[in-house]
Amino acid sequence: MTTARHHYLEIIRHNLRINLVEEKEVINELETHIEDRLDELKESGLSEEEAERTCLGLLGSAKVIAR
Repeated sequence: MTTARHHYLEIIRHNLRINLVEEKEVINELETHIEDRLDELKESGLSEEEAERTCLGLLGSAKVIAR
């Protein structure tokens, strides 16, 4: 199942203009950051879906981040 966060990371990956090694590092770092924030939001009482929506909303546009 593709989640909103995977779709979000795919948009970033598609819009990055860096070499593959750097791309992998950036995506791994973002994925870790997102997972950490999701855990915090779920611990505060949000469901998985609510936490994911909130987290991605706080990060902002995937295309802007990729710049």
